[in-house]
Amino acid sequence: MEAFKSLMSLFIPDHCYDELFVNLNFLHIPCLSILFSKGIGYTMVVLSIFVKLPQIMKIIRAQSAEGINFMSCLMEISAISFTVSYSYASNFPFSAWGEGVFLGIQSVITGYLVLKLNGYKLASVLYVVSYSIVMYLLCSGIVPYEFLITLQGATIPTIVTARLSQAWTNLKNQNTGQLSAVTCFMLFGGALVRVFTAYIETGDFLFILTYVLSATVNGLIAGQIVWYWAETARAELTKDKRA
Repeated sequence: MEAFKSLMSLFIPDHCYDELFVNLNFLHIPCLSILFSKGIGYTMVVLSIFVKLPQIMKIIRAQSAEGINFMSCLMEISAISFTVSYSYASNFPFSAWGEGVFLGIQSVITGYLVLKLNGYKLASVLYVVSYSIVMYLLCSGIVPYEFLITLQGATIPTIVTARLSQAWTNLKNQNTGQLSAVTCFMLFGGALVRVFTAYIETGDFLFILTYVLSATVNGLIAGQIVWYWAETARAELTKDKRA
C-alpha cells in the first residue's frame, strides 16, 4: 500500500490521495482533474521523445532539408528553451513542461541537420555548442528570474513568428517539402492538450497563453500539410525521377 501511495504522490497531493483512495470519493472533481491532468502530462512527456523523430528521419533518409526554414527552427528552439528555463525556475511540476526538454534536444538536432545539409558544417557545430552554453546559463540560476519572465513573454511572438515563417515558406513553395506530417500533427495535438494541463497544474496566464497561440499556429502548419499534400507528393516524385 505504501508503494502505491508513493507512486500516486507523483500524480496527486496527499489530500487527494486520502479523498480518492481512503474516503473512496471517486467523484471528487478537483482531485480527479489533477489526476487526469498529471496523467496526460506525463504521457505527453513520454510521447515527446518521439515527436520529432519522424522529421529527423525524413531529413536523414532524403539527405535534404529542402523546404525547412532554418530561421523558423531557430526561433522555435528559442521559444522552447525560454519556456523550459522559465518553468524550471518557477518550480512548475515536471509533468507540465517536461516535454520541452526532449523537444528541445530534437529541435537542436533538426537545426544541426538543416545547416549541415545546406553546406554550413562549421556553423552547424557552433550552433550546437552555443545552444548548450546558453541553456546551461538559463537553468543555472545565474540569470535573474525577472529576466526569465521577460524571455517567457518573448516566447509568444517568437513561436508565432517561427511558425508563420515556415507557413510563408510553404506558401511560396506551394508544397511542404521535407516537413513531416506526423511531427506537425503531434505538435498541434500536443499544444491543444497542454492548454488544459497548463491551466490545471500552473494557472499561469503567460504559460497558458503560450500554448493557446502555439496550438493556433501549429494548426496552421498542419492545415498546410493537408492542403498541399498532393502537390508535395508530386514534387517528391519529380525529384526522384530527376535523381
